[in-house]
Amino acid sequence: MSETQNLPATSYRLDQVARTVGAVVAVVVALAMFLLIADRIVRLLAGRLVHVDLLEQAAQLLQHQVDERLQGLSKAQTGADLAAIYLMDHKADQALVAIASTRQPNMPAALLADRRILEARALLDLGRL
Repeated sequence: MSETQNLPATSYRLDQVARTVGAVVAVVVALAMFLLIADRIVRLLAGRLVHVDLLEQAAQLLQHQVDERLQGLSKAQTGADLAAIYLMDHKADQALVAIASTRQPNMPAALLADRRILEARALLDLGRL
């Protein structure tokens, strides 16, 4: 006879709920880890696409990340990468949009400086600076 057969029905149900919640938490943590890894893989893939001059495809990958997946500093960094790709592809107007739409408060100084350089380059390319 198992231990659970001697427990009142309420205790048994609470035990089941606790085990189920524990299992759900484990799945959520695993999924979150997978998504973080997947985001990193997308950035690496975009970098490889840039190396073989597939700029439009790289930009599409990063644009999706910026629009749908990322938040905070990851979004700001990926936005800067996206702007750089747009500049390489002679799309300064889209580079400016990428910089503006991914601006975040309290960015590290190095990232802020990189983004300002990209923005200035886009403005120069458009003849507005």
